[in-house]
Amino acid sequence: MRHITAPLLLLALFVAPALADPAEYTIEDFLKITLFEKERFEPSAAIFSEESGRLYFFNDKALDLMPTAWEWDAAGQLRSVPMPSAHWPIDKVEAATRDGDTWWVLTSCSKPPVAVARNWQLLAMTEPQEGVHPEVVDYSVLLHTGLHNFLKERGIPWLKFEGLALSPSPGKLLLGVREFGLPPQPFDPDIEDFPPTSRFVCGILEMDLNNWGAMEPLLWIEETCASHTGECFGLGSLELDPNGKTLWLTMNYEEFGGEKRSSVHGRLYEIGYHELGMRRPDEDLAQFLGVPVAVYEGKCEGLTFIADDRLLLLFDQDDDRKGGPDSKKKFPLETHEDYILILDIPW
Repeated sequence: MRHITAPLLLLALFVAPALADPAEYTIEDFLKITLFEKERFEPSAAIFSEESGRLYFFNDKALDLMPTAWEWDAAGQLRSVPMPSAHWPIDKVEAATRDGDTWWVLTSCSKPPVAVARNWQLLAMTEPQEGVHPEVVDYSVLLHTGLHNFLKERGIPWLKFEGLALSPSPGKLLLGVREFGLPPQPFDPDIEDFPPTSRFVCGILEMDLNNWGAMEPLLWIEETCASHTGECFGLGSLELDPNGKTLWLTMNYEEFGGEKRSSVHGRLYEIGYHELGMRRPDEDLAQFLGVPVAVYEGKCEGLTFIADDRLLLLFDQDDDRKGGPDSKKKFPLETHEDYILILDIPW
């Protein structure tokens, strides 16, 4: 496993501790990004364009397929670039990745009940340009076919995607699963804003675009709760390393129950693609993934590699942790702001 160094944004090199002690990042390490033209900004996916040098962030509250475009200014800060809308009947963009000129975008429902034609979409699109709507091709029928068979075989009523990455195998995509539904149970009125019949998971499904979306579960770890704290983690994002062999993924914890969700943090892991099939059935998350590469405050929902071998983590803090109505102000943010963190990855 490689070590990482601290954000280049701080203009300081900091070698991560040994594997027994992951690098720790707090709010002071993050770069705040502000999207003044949006009332609510909760970024959920990121794509970097080598051709234009721009970053693109999808906003899961926009209900609009068009991402926001960002460029670095002279001070090293990201500034947004006005882009046209590209309306498409979507619910929530949760993950995105790119394969050359093709951008893959995955949408997912917030919670059940599930309407298959709407809750999951897989779209391929071209890079947006000023004044030009991107070309979009809908691959959702393949997604629905493969997912229907997978859910039926597992006896799962629904699931929620949060990650999307290329597979090292040509013609295949990796879909990251955050949580899945359990058979119906009596409703618990004490649980608020969280489906009472679901469970967090670290799930990676490999989808074959050339075989009617056939899905193979490469990883499915339901034992994601930390033994010493009881905190349960769900997958937040997924990305394939430029070497084509290594996967990076984030696992996030959110405190549910009560009126608000105040406690939130996460972990960054690195794992070889070939290792996914080596897990023993009795291994939990900590046993299989081992020590995290890094731990951080906040909820990381997007990963992408940018120039100079750097990994960008994109954070999505919900309104009840920012400056929204009745917010607990867990983070010093307004509703149109959020964070990124950039890590240097030595090869």
